[in-house]
Amino acid sequence: MIIIPSIIIGIILGQLEIFSQIKAVIILTVIFVISLITTLVSKSGKNRNFGRIMLGSVILAGVIMLLSTSFKISNQKKTANEIILKLKDFKSKNGVYPKKLETKEENDKYTYYVDSTKKNFKLRYIVDGWHYREYSSETNDWVISD
Repeated sequence: MIIIPSIIIGIILGQLEIFSQIKAVIILTVIFVISLITTLVSKSGKNRNFGRIMLGSVILAGVIMLLSTSFKISNQKKTANEIILKLKDFKSKNGVYPKKLETKEENDKYTYYVDSTKKNFKLRYIVDGWHYREYSSETNDWVISD
């Protein structure tokens, strides 16, 4: 019964930015410690079982959070590479890069700069609330910075 809420909590926490994840990890750690103490100190079987269930739930939520974060980051990278391919295709057909990205979603999640000659561009997105990745068409390379 407690497995499904733990998975849902882990997925939600995995989608947060790094600062919110740090707060969540602190809260999960406190719950973990309280559950561990309850399990070790309690003489009552009912309290001991509750402590074990909470320990398992916290561990499961933490693991799911890490997996969800990893999935989010790889999905951002994949989408950015797809945008780059579309931009290069646009340039091969029109001789220059477009003024802006095609969709509102792309414009909301990615920052796109094109130079005044429209011959080079930079595409940037925030990875985790602290770091960002930036692609330059001049170097054909990604730079990770904060």
